[in-house]
Amino acid sequence: MRIANKHKEKGDMSSESRRKGLEGAWKHRRGEILMGFILLLATLAMFRELQSFEFVNLDDGPYVYENSQVLGGWSLEGLKWAFTTTLHGHWHPITWLSHMTDCQFFGSAPGPHHLMNLFFHLANTLLLFSVMNRMTGALLRSAFVAALFALHPLHVEAVAWVSSRKDLLSTFFWLLTILAYVLYSQKPGVMRYVAALAFFALGLMAKSMVVTLPIVLLLFDYWPLGRIAKVPSNPAGSLSCSHIPCLVIEKIPFLVLAVISSAVSFLSMKSDHPIYHPRYSFNTSGLETKSSHVADALISYWIYVRKMIWPVDLVTPYMESGMIPWWETTGAALFLVITVVLVFMLRKRYPYFLTGWMFYLITLLPVIGFVRSGPHLMADRYTYVPLVGLFVIVAWCGRSEAAPPRHRAGSFVAVLSGVVLIILGYCTHRQLQYWRDGATLHSHTLSLMPNHPEANNNLGAALALQGKNQEAIRHFERALELKPRCRQALNNLGRFLVLENRSDEAIQHLQKALAGGLEHPQTHYNLSMALASSGRTEEASRHLESALSLKPDFAEAYNYLGVILISERKTEEAIEHFEKALAIKPNYHEAHNNLGGALLSVGKRDEAARHFQEVLRIKPNDGNAAANLSMCQFKE
Repeated sequence: MRIANKHKEKGDMSSESRRKGLEGAWKHRRGEILMGFILLLATLAMFRELQSFEFVNLDDGPYVYENSQVLGGWSLEGLKWAFTTTLHGHWHPITWLSHMTDCQFFGSAPGPHHLMNLFFHLANTLLLFSVMNRMTGALLRSAFVAALFALHPLHVEAVAWVSSRKDLLSTFFWLLTILAYVLYSQKPGVMRYVAALAFFALGLMAKSMVVTLPIVLLLFDYWPLGRIAKVPSNPAGSLSCSHIPCLVIEKIPFLVLAVISSAVSFLSMKSDHPIYHPRYSFNTSGLETKSSHVADALISYWIYVRKMIWPVDLVTPYMESGMIPWWETTGAALFLVITVVLVFMLRKRYPYFLTGWMFYLITLLPVIGFVRSGPHLMADRYTYVPLVGLFVIVAWCGRSEAAPPRHRAGSFVAVLSGVVLIILGYCTHRQLQYWRDGATLHSHTLSLMPNHPEANNNLGAALALQGKNQEAIRHFERALELKPRCRQALNNLGRFLVLENRSDEAIQHLQKALAGGLEHPQTHYNLSMALASSGRTEEASRHLESALSLKPDFAEAYNYLGVILISERKTEEAIEHFEKALAIKPNYHEAHNNLGGALLSVGKRDEAARHFQEVLRIKPNDGNAAANLSMCQFKE
C-alpha cells in the first residue's frame, strides 16, 4: 500500500512538473509574441514616413528608375540579364529580381520601393529577435538586441536608400540561414541542413558580404549554442578537440559556397572597371592591397564603434581625410589588440564578449578596406550586420549568466535601456529626414563637409533633376575646384553646358573626362550631344557607337543616333535606330515622337499616327505630338 502511494505521489509530482513546464513554455511564448508585436509597432512608427520619400541620385537610377531591364518587370530576358550582369562590379541576381518584382507590381513610383525596404527591415528585426531568443532563451535581452538593430541611426542608410536593398535582402537570408542552422543544431536532420545551405546561397546571390557566415556559425557553436564541448576532467574548461574537427567539417559546404561567391565577386569587380579615388594607385585587376589600407581598416574598426556609441555627423558618402597620422593608426591597432586579448581572457565568465566582439570584427572584413574594390572606404550600411555583435555585448554585459540581478539593479537596467532606445529613436528620426530626396541628402553632407567634391557633384545632379541648371553648374564647377580630375563632375558639367548652348566648353570637359582610359557610355553620349551641337555630326556618331559598344541597351544613344541620321537624310537607317530604342524602352516618348516623324516623312501616315498616339498616352500635354497627329489625319 505504501509502495502504491509512493508511485501515486511520483505520478502527481511528474504531472505537476509537466503542467508547470507547459505553463512556463506558454508564458514564454506569449512574451515572445508580445515583444515581437512591440518591435513591429516601434519600427513601423519610426520609419512610417518612408512612403513619401523620393529616389536619391546615388545609384537609384541605375538600380531602378533608369534601368530598362528592371523597369520592364518580369520577363525571360530580364531573368537572364539578372543572372549575367555585373553592373557596378556586383553579381547579385536576387537583388535585381527583387527590384524587378517591385516594378512588376508597383511601377517606378518611389513610395512602394521604399516600403519594400521597410518590409525587409521589419522582417530582419523579427528574425533577429527570434534567432537570439531561440539560441539563448533570454527573452528581454534578445528583444533589446533586436530593438537596437531596428532603431539605431547607423541603419537608416540601409533602410532609406532604395539601392541598399541588397544589404536588407542578404541579411534576410543570412538570418534565415542561422535560424535553420539553430534548428538543425537542436535536432539534426538532412532537410534542416540543406535548408540552411539554400538560404545561405540565396544570401550570397543578394550580396556577397555574407561570405563570413561559416566562421560566424562556429562562433555561435561556442556561445550561445554551446556545441563546443568542454573536457569534464579539466576544471579550467579547455576545449575538447574531439568535437571541434566535426564542427569544422560540418561547415565545409558553407565554406565552398563562400569561396565560389568570393571568386565571382572578384571577377565581377575586375570586369566592371569601377572609378576609384585618386589617393590610390590601382593595379590591372581593379583591386589594391596597399599597406595604407591596413591603416584605413584599423581606423574604420574604431570609428564604427565610436559611431555606434555616439551616432552623430552621419553622412553619405564619407570623405576620406588624406593620409592617416601614424599615432592614430597605432592607437587603433592597440585598441583592437587590447580588446581581443580582453575578450579571450574573459571568455570563461563572459563568453558572449568573445562571440560578440569577434562577430563584429569578422563580419566587417569584406568591407573594412584591407582589399579596396571601390571609392568608399566607409559607409553606414556596412554596419547593418556587424553591429549585431556589439549589440549582443551591450545586452548581455554587466553580470554573469549564473548570477541573476537584484530587483533594484534589474529595474535600473530596464529604465536605462528604455532611455537608450528613446535617444536612439530620436537620432534615427532626425537622420531619416535627410533621406527625403537627393537635394536634402547632399545638402546635409555639404553642411558637415563643405569641401566634399563628390557631395558637390551629387547635389548638382539632384538640383538638375529639379530643373535648377544654373545652381547645378555652380556645384559641378565647385566639385572640379576641389577635385580637378573628378570624372563624374566633368561628365555632368559637360552635359549641362550643352543645354546652356556652351558646346565648346562642354567638349573640353567631356574629352577630359574620357582621358585616362576609364570610359563610360554616358560620357560618350554627352560628348556626342556637344559635338552635334557644334556641327561635328560625324564625330558625334562615332561617340554614340562607342557608347553602344559599352552599353548595348542604351536606348537614348540609339535615339540620338537616329536624330543625327535624320539630319544626314538617312531616314531608313534612322527608323531602324528609333525602333531599337523602343525595343529597349517601350515608353520612351521621345523615340516614339522621332519615329513617328520619320515615318510621316516617308508617307507612312498610319504607322506614324500610332506612334504619335503613344506619345500622347505617355505625355498627354505634348503639343508637338498632337500637331503631328493632326498632320497624319490630314488627307490631301
